[in-house]
Amino acid sequence: MAAEREFRRSIELDPRYIVAHYWLSMSLGWQGRFEEAIAESKHALHLDPLSAAANPFLAMAYLCSRQYEQLAAHARRTIDLYPDFPASHSALAWASLETSNHDLAIAEFKLAVQCSGGATLFRALLAEAHAVAGNRDEAQRMLRQLPENAAQEYVTPYVIGRIYAALDQKDEAFRWLETGLQERASWMPFLKVDPRMDVLRADRRFDDLMRRIHFPPGPAH
Repeated sequence: MAAEREFRRSIELDPRYIVAHYWLSMSLGWQGRFEEAIAESKHALHLDPLSAAANPFLAMAYLCSRQYEQLAAHARRTIDLYPDFPASHSALAWASLETSNHDLAIAEFKLAVQCSGGATLFRALLAEAHAVAGNRDEAQRMLRQLPENAAQEYVTPYVIGRIYAALDQKDEAFRWLETGLQERASWMPFLKVDPRMDVLRADRRFDDLMRRIHFPPGPAH
């Protein structure tokens, strides 16, 4: 991938440039190259152990590889270091959501919303958590508020698609994913490995999206 080549070129020019290491980790994780992704994130943290910015990338690598115990442990360590960093709470929420600890997931996403000053992304992820937990009315209420919020603060269509997938509204989920693809929206490459998208993988529309994103169809890992 072109992005991977450019990140590696940046590292060749400056091996201690941690930004290139953690973005390379993201690129590798979204391709399904999990061991390499984790190694790159850990290397970035080795270069700067107290980097707040690098910690979410290791969390994402653990999420992509479905190593939820490691994700939760890493998130808790990061929360100890940075209790007001929203991405730390979001990471623990993700781990909790994937292990069916819905109450903790909702609580941690609420903290992420609070710590971020009400950022639209974390509101969307909280709506998704309510949907996964079966709180459909609350999820739909929050979902209705997102277009208004997005006029002031961007929310990628991909995340809205995730909410509809969690609500088992697959046509709407694919409609928003299609919008994300047409807009070249952020998070779209996450589609290949995203655990929340497992509910859509058997649909032929999923393979079509993967093809047009230039990922080969098939299992997440």
